[in-house]
Amino acid sequence: MGEKKTKHEVINTLNNFLSGNQIRELYAQPFINWSGKTTDTNEYYTEVLAYELFKYLDDFNSMPVIMRNSSYKVDSHFPIQIDTTNRKEEIFAKRITGIEIDDLGEILDYQIPLKNKQDDKAGKIDLVSLHKERNTFHVIELKVEDNKETLLRAVLETYTYFKTVNRTRLLQDFNVDESVEVIPTVLVYDSENCNACCELEDMYMNGNRPMLKALSLAMGIEFYSINLGSCTRQYEL
Repeated sequence: MGEKKTKHEVINTLNNFLSGNQIRELYAQPFINWSGKTTDTNEYYTEVLAYELFKYLDDFNSMPVIMRNSSYKVDSHFPIQIDTTNRKEEIFAKRITGIEIDDLGEILDYQIPLKNKQDDKAGKIDLVSLHKERNTFHVIELKVEDNKETLLRAVLETYTYFKTVNRTRLLQDFNVDESVEVIPTVLVYDSENCNACCELEDMYMNGNRPMLKALSLAMGIEFYSINLGSCTRQYEL
């Protein structure tokens, strides 16, 4: 990330960006992926940011829904074609679509579009799943092997999508009863080469990153990990 920052500099960077009422674009900002610790207080940058973001929870919760006219379910996704590309995340998402994965249930689809018109500032939901026994529908942000993004980025991304998607229409398009609970979810590949996975392990196994854990709890985020040798495990908040 270049030059090391003080705690005050980290806080100012966040507040200056959000002074422009751009909270829907926050997850994509480079400073959300800053790694390392502050020079003066020796705190993780992401911990400083997570603490400050409690002040903005009302702004997150009042983000306008993007009213998409087209279906969230994209017929051209099926049958699934595995392309020979370097898009590891999309390829992995395709590989697990259609299978049952423990507490996540059935993975229904991948790369679910959020935009209604081309200039809408929104990405795509990596995966959605339905767990019939738990009566839960998961809006999933996936981080795979070799991904260097922070766990904070994953949390903010899935929560932004969760808040901006038209949840009623989303459930209807996937023929899911509206009584189902929709949950913002982070799924990481269980590997030391996945930065978000390492940070998740550090948060739960070592008791570090308490501010990020508290922020995730306030946002109702669920965490899971996966590899090709086993299914998922849920990290209890």
